[in-house]
Amino acid sequence: MMDDDTPHTAPRQGGTGPADLWDFTPVPEPTDPAEQDALTEARIQQDLVAPEDMDLAPMGVAAPVPEEYFERFADVLPRSILYTWRRLGFEGFGNGLFWITDPIAWAPVVHEWLNPVQDQLPFTDTFHCLARNAMGYMFLWGEDSGDCLQIDPIYNKIEFNRLTRHTRGQTEARERAGRVMFGGKAFNYAHEPEDASERALPPQALTRLGPVSSDQVYGFILPPALGGPISVDNLRITDAHTYLTLQAQQSDITISDPVGTNWGQIAPIIRADPATSPLSQASES
Repeated sequence: MMDDDTPHTAPRQGGTGPADLWDFTPVPEPTDPAEQDALTEARIQQDLVAPEDMDLAPMGVAAPVPEEYFERFADVLPRSILYTWRRLGFEGFGNGLFWITDPIAWAPVVHEWLNPVQDQLPFTDTFHCLARNAMGYMFLWGEDSGDCLQIDPIYNKIEFNRLTRHTRGQTEARERAGRVMFGGKAFNYAHEPEDASERALPPQALTRLGPVSSDQVYGFILPPALGGPISVDNLRITDAHTYLTLQAQQSDITISDPVGTNWGQIAPIIRADPATSPLSQASES
C-alpha cells in the first residue's frame, strides 16, 4: 500500500485521460505555526481519537515523550509529528493493534534490519521507527528522506516507496506527510496481514490471545520464513524486540520498490514528469 500524503482537490473538468481524473496539487501549507498545529489536531481527531471507519481508539496507556526528544528531533522531524508526540505520547490504539513507538528504544531493532542491506538501499540515511502494528510491521522516518521506508517482518522485506520520499528541503511536503503518517499507517496496516483465507490476522489474535502491550507483538511460533503458516493458530504473544531481532536473522532480507519500473505509467496519472522519478528529483533538491 502507498499512503497518500497530499490532499486531493476536485477532478478537473473537461478532461478525458487518467491525468484529468485527479489534481494532485497540494493545498499550500500555512506558515503560521498555530495554523499548522490546528491542521494536525484536526487529523488527530479524525484519524486517531475518533475514527469512523475502524475501532482504533486510544488505549489510554501512553508513556509521555521525554522532553529531551523534542530537542533531539527538532531538526529531523516535522512539526506535525512533534505535535502528535506531545498531544498523544507513545500511545497504543485499537487494543494494541497499532502503536506510536519510542524511536530511541526501537533503534537496535531497526539496526538489525537495515544494517545487512545498507548497500542495497537506493540512498543512505538514518531511519527512526515512529510507529508499528501488533505484528511488528515497523514504519520508519528518514532524517533526510522522510516517510518512505517500512519493515515487513513476516515476509522479511523492506519496502521502499519513492512517491513518499521528501528531503529536508521539501518542508511543506514533510509537514503533510507527518500529519497523516500515524492515522494513515493505522488505517492501512492495523489489520495486516491476512491469513490464507484472506481474513485479517491481528483481530483474530486479539480475540484469541488478548491485547499486546507496548513491548510485545503477536509472533509466529514457527516463522513463515521457515515454513510456518500465517495463521492465528501459529501465533503467541512475545517480547517485541527479541522476536523482531530474531526475525531479521531468519532469512535473507529483500528490498521491495512498489513503484520501480512502473514510474512511467504512474507519472501521467499524478501529473508528474515521466522522465524524472521522485528519487532523482529528491536527490537534486
